[in-house]
Amino acid sequence: MFGGTLALLLAFGIALVGGGDPRSPTAGSPAASDLPSILSNAAEPERILAGDRADFLATLSAIDPQLIVDQESTVHYGISTCLDILEGADDGEPGLVEKRVRLRFERGGSDVSPSQAMKIVKAVNVWCR
Repeated sequence: MFGGTLALLLAFGIALVGGGDPRSPTAGSPAASDLPSILSNAAEPERILAGDRADFLATLSAIDPQLIVDQESTVHYGISTCLDILEGADDGEPGLVEKRVRLRFERGGSDVSPSQAMKIVKAVNVWCR
């Protein structure tokens, strides 16, 4: 009986100090809990006007035509990036907006270089208000 109680206390203690599965998305990475919101492509679609949308897609196509293969996702990534900008994501960590751009597009299947990410952020800044 003592062994079972000790095992239970040990398991409870491990849970309290976060000794869970190291493959867990939150293990060892406090920012991992932010990943769904960072990668979200469910931002508010009314944040971009039709003319701005067309210009944005044209600008991204000039950066790399592969960026606009899925235009809806591309627009949502842009809107999510706009929200990052408006929320001041770079204030605490310079380059964070570009990093999030890269993560969003990588999830969509496109490799985005740091310089391309900077160009995408500049394209978003044109219409982000």
